[in-house]
Amino acid sequence: MAVAGDDPDQLIHADLAGNVLIDGAGAAVVIDVAPAWRPQRWAEAVCVLDSVMWHGAAPTALDKWRTGVEREAMLRALAFRLLADDPVAPERYRPALKALGVVGPRGLARAGSGVTA
Repeated sequence: MAVAGDDPDQLIHADLAGNVLIDGAGAAVVIDVAPAWRPQRWAEAVCVLDSVMWHGAAPTALDKWRTGVEREAMLRALAFRLLADDPVAPERYRPALKALGVVGPRGLARAGSGVTA
């Protein structure tokens, strides 16, 4: 298990999922850069979350993000996207929230516990 300090802040791309194109030869090309100073794990969480919400990835892509420090990073990524989206599109968030156990059959749950509020 990772502890605080294991994932120090560094220069990351804060919006990678929608800014990579693949050319005819199969090479990846980054078309825009959104630099930020955050932990690498957070950047990965944002990329996976965006892939599920906006680019058609299956919610099972979030499976590794359900527990531990990965869950913490994903919850921070969710908070970032909720605050950054304009306007917020709740229907886009529902599959991700459900896959992470944040939304149960009765609605929103407490993020840290999985207990429905």
